[in-house]
Amino acid sequence: MNVNTSTSTSIIENIIKDIKNITDEHYILEDYFKSITDNELEDIINYYLFYFKNNIKYSDINYNNINQITSIFDYNYNVSDKKDRIRNSNIMEEAEIISDDLLKKVTNYNDRSINLPINLDNLIKYSISSFTNNSDINLVIYWIILKYSIIYYLYKSAK
Repeated sequence: MNVNTSTSTSIIENIIKDIKNITDEHYILEDYFKSITDNELEDIINYYLFYFKNNIKYSDINYNNINQITSIFDYNYNVSDKKDRIRNSNIMEEAEIISDDLLKKVTNYNDRSINLPINLDNLIKYSISSFTNNSDINLVIYWIILKYSIIYYLYKSAK
């Protein structure tokens, strides 16, 4: 893993800490990823997956708390065009499905498993639906990282 991963994850964790109690605000998720490279995105995902594998049971994850925070970054915030709303909803749903599937695998939920580290290119090639536009792939990855960072933060802060 890249040594800058801890710096990158710290930045994201600080964002989550700052907004945890805010309910009426909206943040543009892409803004927080402008300076993060694809290699760093892969490292961040793997950092969280390794942590989850070693520390979390899937059944212990509280999705109500996660959804409260992810709603602050909802891609449909202030989007009125129906086509754009559908596209954004599909992006978030795609990310939710992928992130949940990987979580189940790394926590051996229902005897499912995956070998870590994962490769971002393989994740994109084999997990992200062919219906997702190439221009939207990073939005899916950002949402996955957002969700993982929230799970990580909530789990660590509860200890």
